Amino acid sequence: MISPIKYAGSKAKSVNAIIAHLPPSFETYYEPFLGGGSIALAVLAGNRHRWKFNDAWLSDTCNPLIVMWRALRDAYPETKRALQLRYRGLTQRNAAARYAAVRVSFNLKLLSVIRSAPKFAADFIYLNKNGFNGLWRVNKKGEFNVPFGKRVGTIDFDNLAEVAVALKTVRVHVSTDDFSNTRPGKNDVVYLDPPYHGTFAGYSEEGFTLQDHASLANYALLAAHRGAKVIASQGASEKVAALWKTHDMQKVFVEERVTVHNSVGATAERRGKVSDRLFVSKLR
Repeated sequence: MISPIKYAGSKAKSVNAIIAHLPPSFETYYEPFLGGGSIALAVLAGNRHRWKFNDAWLSDTCNPLIVMWRALRDAYPETKRALQLRYRGLTQRNAAARYAAVRVSFNLKLLSVIRSAPKFAADFIYLNKNGFNGLWRVNKKGEFNVPFGKRVGTIDFDNLAEVAVALKTVRVHVSTDDFSNTRPGKNDVVYLDPPYHGTFAGYSEEGFTLQDHASLANYALLAAHRGAKVIASQGASEKVAALWKTHDMQKVFVEERVTVHNSVGATAERRGKVSDRLFVSKLR
């Protein structure tokens, strides 16, 4: 089972290196930067035979993304039918025009009240699979404006069904909560994969700032002191790394290096092999 979408910063290629740090049992799994959900899906898939837990709190501040995850959890048959309808009769010849029409429909829903989550979710997945490099980008009006990606993107409906089932294996809560609105505690696990400093501008109007990263490091430290297992991915920024290498942080966290392959990005420099930092708490 893999993520149903392409998404910037995907951890699909480093799943094993990250989930290797999970304890054999825990109470609740938290992932407040859900994105494409590769790690969350692996954790849900491993429940009962690799580890045991009862609840998962998955969140992301990108509301359209969360609408998609909720639709897959709560209304998969309707979402599947809507997505199949968008692919009906689709060929390379009419793909660009179909993409443009779906994008118009999507933006009408995006800028108004979302009345049909399955149809909106189907549009989101369709545009993600057929848009340029799987990017999520909106203009100043709030409209999704990523162009067609030149080739028809395929949908693995068997995998999509597995994702829908995984989202029901435990009590899975899906929301647009910011990380600061969650409070992992004793015997919980939290995985943090924030937008990397200097590489992503869509988390808020200002992007995910260095101050946001400082707040996140403090959040991680407090969670670890409460008894949570904390695993955090970070990029190459030395300024951000310094936040995780203070005297207090080094008492609690160890650093590893993980080589990942990023296939989603607006430019070639943002794609290819990169070395990520992985900070893992020692307190349990």
